Amino acid sequence: MEPRRTTNYKFKAWIPTITGRISFSTFGRANPFPRSFAENVADADTRYAIAFHERRLLDAALPFKDLLALIFNNRGRFVFVAIGECSDDPSDDDDAMVGKVFIFTKKLWTTEVQLAIDKVAHKLGEARGQSWKYKAPLRAGHHKSQQELCDSLIGRCAFVANFKIERNGVTELVIPSDAILHKDAPKFELKDEQITDDEYAHRVHIVAAQAFFFLRDITHTHLHHSAKSDLIVDAYPVEVSYDAEGKPYEDDVRWRRFTLRALYRAAVSFKKKRHSATFASCLGTLNYVVAFKKISNAQLSGGENSKTGISDGFDDESLRSTIQALQDAKSVSLTATIRAVEL
Repeated sequence: MEPRRTTNYKFKAWIPTITGRISFSTFGRANPFPRSFAENVADADTRYAIAFHERRLLDAALPFKDLLALIFNNRGRFVFVAIGECSDDPSDDDDAMVGKVFIFTKKLWTTEVQLAIDKVAHKLGEARGQSWKYKAPLRAGHHKSQQELCDSLIGRCAFVANFKIERNGVTELVIPSDAILHKDAPKFELKDEQITDDEYAHRVHIVAAQAFFFLRDITHTHLHHSAKSDLIVDAYPVEVSYDAEGKPYEDDVRWRRFTLRALYRAAVSFKKKRHSATFASCLGTLNYVVAFKKISNAQLSGGENSKTGISDGFDDESLRSTIQALQDAKSVSLTATIRAVEL
């Protein structure tokens, strides 16, 4: 899927974390998926990771299933691959996980790609049990092997994006305009089709979101809520705004507002379904709300983006008290029902 013209499409999203600091030591292994594999090894300075997962694009909870089927011509399963590295030095403040995420058709994966990835991943896995003293060759040689692998995969994939996952969960995806993909890669603009730039960008957004969901699933563990709760977290386009002097700057606020609104919608879902599991999920999501606002307020501390912020009208503590009170009432009612049945 080749990006249109010369535009680099950029998206931002948030991988939920209550502590405000993601552990990359579990990158690729955060959730035990079938038909998946990951290697994750660190030497004294750098952590390297390779992960892949076979999944259906149309499984995502998006209102665009028909469009995805059109773009991908109903070709079923795809293989998602993430290859990245980050600093493993605890004193390094700039220790984001940086790399590339690929989408391959199952046919190309089987015939051209899997063997090449397995070879590099196997070498990485061999270093897992070694002490730091003997991992110096890993530090010296694996970066090059990983980079060469990424370069070789671009021409064989259906989609590629550069990604950056910060420790606080803020994730950036950039779809390069100059990527020359496989000749049989699905097209965003179909044959004999005339669509606007906005519609084209919308289609890119849909598939970029799929890439983000994959990164989220191999990074984030569902501890405080149902796994379905994370379906509310999406990737949003980074738009360009202009300051008072007409100078352009990237709007780092708008995508945060969309994310915060989605989180709040999930946090108040108890109004529709008053079940015990719903109350627990809402409380877990509310914890994400508080964490995300704290992270965003810390990042929006200067420049044009700090002038608006992501202020909202919610009283988080009152909302928490309401959910807990309803949860307690539900528990008391259930206990009373059980006792009545026993009698």
